[in-house]
This record gives sequence, structure tokens and C-alpha cells, in this order.
Amino acid sequence: MSCNELEPCDPGSSQQNFCFDHGTDRFVAVPSKKVRKIRSLIACKLMILQLQPADVPSSATFFVALAVHEGIIISRAWLESSLQIMFDSEDPLKSLFVDGILLTHFSATQVYIQDDAKVFLQQMKVWLAFRVPEESEGDTVQGLYLSRHDTIYHASRLHDDTTASFLTALVPNDQADPDPLFQPLSTLGSPYQILAVAVPARAPKTARLPLQGLRFAVKDAISLRGLKTSLCNAAYLSVSSPSDQTARIVLKTIAAGAQVVGSTKLSSMIGREEPTEATDYLSPFNPRGDGYQSPAGSSSGSAAAVAAYPWLDFSIGTDTTGSGRRPALVNGVFQVRPTYDVEFLDGITPVYKPWDAPALFTRDINLLKPILATWYQLKDMSFTHVPNKPLVIIYPLDYLPMKNAYQMHCIDAFLADLADSLNTVIRRVSIASTWKANPPQHAGGVSVQDYLDDVFVNANFHDYYYHSTDEFRKKYEEQYDKQPYVIPFVTWKWELGKAVTQEEREEALHRLDVYKKWFLDSIMHQGTQESFLVMPISEVVVNYRDVHPPPVHQPTGFDPLILSPILGAPDVVVPIGEFEYESRVSGRKEYLPVAVDIVGLPGSDFRLIDTIESCLKRSNRPAAVNTGSRLFGSPR
Repeated sequence: MSCNELEPCDPGSSQQNFCFDHGTDRFVAVPSKKVRKIRSLIACKLMILQLQPADVPSSATFFVALAVHEGIIISRAWLESSLQIMFDSEDPLKSLFVDGILLTHFSATQVYIQDDAKVFLQQMKVWLAFRVPEESEGDTVQGLYLSRHDTIYHASRLHDDTTASFLTALVPNDQADPDPLFQPLSTLGSPYQILAVAVPARAPKTARLPLQGLRFAVKDAISLRGLKTSLCNAAYLSVSSPSDQTARIVLKTIAAGAQVVGSTKLSSMIGREEPTEATDYLSPFNPRGDGYQSPAGSSSGSAAAVAAYPWLDFSIGTDTTGSGRRPALVNGVFQVRPTYDVEFLDGITPVYKPWDAPALFTRDINLLKPILATWYQLKDMSFTHVPNKPLVIIYPLDYLPMKNAYQMHCIDAFLADLADSLNTVIRRVSIASTWKANPPQHAGGVSVQDYLDDVFVNANFHDYYYHSTDEFRKKYEEQYDKQPYVIPFVTWKWELGKAVTQEEREEALHRLDVYKKWFLDSIMHQGTQESFLVMPISEVVVNYRDVHPPPVHQPTGFDPLILSPILGAPDVVVPIGEFEYESRVSGRKEYLPVAVDIVGLPGSDFRLIDTIESCLKRSNRPAAVNTGSRLFGSPR
């Protein structure tokens, strides 16, 4: 099908959208909300270069809209750079397929176009148009457009969700809308049972929109206005209503220029769910290694999508007790869990509110600070709640070393580089021995392991049963006169939580507060120094998605994944290596990601990221990972 042969798609949408092919690429065209403002751009009120106004194609015409801000001189280099960003291509001459380029100029000063830019346009055989809009019209949205029958459509490329990471693809919204109403895009991809995700063209960043041109996805536990939340459970979806608001951190991210393209899958009911346990929805495919490793959870789709797709720059998931860090490890991406902030939880389905946090996944560590800055609404990204004292690295002997010798080789090598970068030492500390030698007043003479033995179940499971899911069960039973189906793991959590008394819960909360204060004072604060804590996430092992997981065990408050939630502290997952294994799926050598988790003091988010960035640079380590099967090596 040529670009002139448009066919209606997405029949469930309230607006007239079109899907079409152009060469080997597929697109969706959505009527622009700024149609009245943009329609005049194709009228003959333009200064056209290369073609006379009457010669400009009028049927199914592609054009690119770019903003020319004050001080910009239109040169070949500027055009190439802008088009390279917009089309994700190092060679815009080969990838450019538009009929024209529209430059919208917002300054009263004259626009200059250099001769080399004119030659460049002649080589591409496209027309160029200038327009100075009225002040009342505001900023014309940059991007790819289609003109057809005097109507302007915003065109987005369709990409297949080959890893089944997305639950919902979205109808693209105009960037100018600060609080868009989201609609699902019900368009299938080329393979069977695969969604097609609409991905807008990138727009060059501006000082006003630091995240402009970036695309992201959100976990289906984070509200988007107009969409239902499913938590990847069919019963939950059946009683869910479209959200009347978008989560606060998502709105902040949109306001900074990024565009959300869809919602991602998760472990059912935000619990632990391995692929063989997935009942209502297929579990995402981890793109690393042989492609048949577990994606972990619960933010499985958020991490897998970032690891798989170059057209997706980051995603927002959640982390309560490792829901972000475990997927970041096995899918091989950077992840930050910020300092606890109750405002970040607005619009996020709660599990256990004192430990809940958003989790930000990227392939490039350099994206973490700009995105976090939009959440904190900061212009100065050196912001920190803690003094910039000298740093020491804490190596907890209670959790390290791990059994996997190569994993420990990677961790130890990274820590040596980190210590060298900071010009500091690695201090090996036993939490249990420090507690025994200097216990808190209310410890009662018991070991730290015994003190924290039941607190996980008595706090987290109790709240998960009574406060996070009771309304869902009640609504479902009233509507269908039966209990909702949930996977066995969730039933197990509910039963344990149901048995916890209010007194046991209050004692657990008290013990958690005691442990938090003791840990910060006795472990993290080292005299005149502050500290970063290196933590394992889990053992790096081959974990095929067709193997049923071992029986669950009752977790304790001394679990390493619980520490940063207890402290309300930030942590960053850093991919640092690849573990070679012989795959029974591919019959050849494949590679699993190796990563480490670095925990900082509450409020030290930006200093923590700065420190890791500096270490990666000084030690010539990659600051970004690849998509596909390999983090750092050549993809297969």
C-alpha cells in the first residue's frame, strides 16, 4: 500500500485514525488537535523554495515541522542534525521520505538560510516553507505530519511489540496538551498476537523542554487519564473504571517534553509471577541471552521493553521490595529508585505505602538525572538533602560475596574502580556483628535477624491484604457473586496477611522504625564521612521461562532487597558485566547481565548518580547498554 492509500484503523477509537504503509514502514495517522492552526501552513500563504506553491503536492503529502528559535541559522549542519534526531538515523539523506519541511519561526528577527542548506534540500528533492505564526497561536508542535484532503494528521511510525512487553499501546497525543486524555490504540502488529506501538518522530530538545524527543512507557499500575488499570489480572480489570487523572510524575514527565507511548505489563497483582505462573496475560520476553530467560517482576514489561527497543528511551515502573531492581538486573538496564517521597506515589496503585516508590529504567545512565530533576522540579541537578561530606563505600559481609564467582569478580572490579574514582576506601562491615556489639535500646538482646524475622509479613502482608486489595475483592464479589481469581502466590500473601493482628502490625512498624534509625546512625554515618552501600540484587543464574519456580518462602525484614525501602533511601542499579552460559534453547554460548545495586543516604539521589557517572567515565566503562541479546558485546 502506498502512502496515498489510507485505510481506517482502530475502529474502537472516538476519532478517525488511519493506518498505512510507506515503503517497508507502517504508520498511523491521527487528526491533529491543532488542525485549524496548521491547515493554513499548506495553503499558498507560504514562501516556498524549490517548488512553486501550485506545484506542492496536495494529496497524502508528508512534511516535517521544525521550530526555528532565535539565534538559529539554517545551515546544512542544522538541518542534518534536526532530521537525524527526528528520524533516529545517522544518514537523513537515506532515511528521509518526506515531501517538504516546514520551519516555524517565532522571533521578530530575520531568518537566514545558508547556501549549503539549499543544496542539501535540492539533493533531497523536497520543498521548504517558512511561517511566522501569530503570538496567540503558541508553539507549533514539531514532528511528522500528513496532509490529506485539507486535513492535517500527526503521523507516527508503528513498531511491533515483539517481546510482548506492552499491555496497551496509545493513540498519539499532541505534545502541546499538558494533561492528555489517553485512548488505547487497538492495532495489531505484523506477527500474530502482537500489538503495534505508535511512536512519534523525535523533536530536538529545547531549554524549555529538556525531555523533548524522548519516548517512554509506564507500568500498568500507574494511572493514565482515560485508561483502566488491570494489574495484569482479568478480574481486577473487569471492575476497573477509566482513571480520571494521570499520575503526578507522569504529568511532570510529559510537561518536560517526553511522550508516553503505552502501558507495560507486570506480574499479576504486583506480586511475584514467573512466566509459567502467568494465567491471564502472557509474561513479557526478556530480550537478553537466548530470549527465553525470565524477565523477573513485578516491573517486568517496563524493564524488558527498554532492553529490547531502541525507539523507547525509558520507562517508569514501581519498586516496593525489589519489583524494579530484579527486572533491571535480569534485563540488563540502569534503574533508579528515588528517595521516598509521598508525592511520587500520587496515581500509583499502592502495595505497601511506606516502601512504595517509582522505578525509572533507562539504557543510558545520563538520562537518570534530567528525568529525576523534572520529578523534583529542580533546575539545579546538584541538589541534595545531605551534606557533601567525604564518602566511604560499605561492603556488607551479611550479603556479600555471592556464590557466582564471575558475578563477584564483576562486582569487586567495579567497586575497585568506584573507590579509585572517589579516592576512598571500601569498608567491610558485618551488620549482625555491629548490632550485637552496639544494639539499639529496644532490641531486647536478640540478634538483628530475629528482631526483623516477622516484620515483613506483619507489616507488608497485613497492609497488602487489608488496605490495598480489600476494595477490589468487595467490588468484584458484589458484581459477580463470587471470589476473584488471583494466582496462587497472591492467595498465599493474602492468607498470611489476613492472620496478622493489629498488635502484631504495630509492633512490626515499631521495629522497622528502630532498625531504620539504628542502621543510618551505626552503618551509613561513618564519623565525619557519609557512605554508599553496595548491595547484591540476586544471584546471576540461568532461569528459563519454561521452568516452574521453586516454592515460595516467608521473607524476613533482613532480606537485602528490603533494606533501601526500609531506609527510604535512593539506589541505582548499574549493569557491569555479562556472564557466559551454554543455552539449551539456542544451542550456543549466550550472555546474562551482571549488575550491582548502590544505595545512598536519603536525599542523596543526584550525588549518587553523579558519583556513578564519574566512576564509569574515569574507568572507561560503558555509560549505556545495547538493546537485544547483549549488553556490551555485538548483538546476534
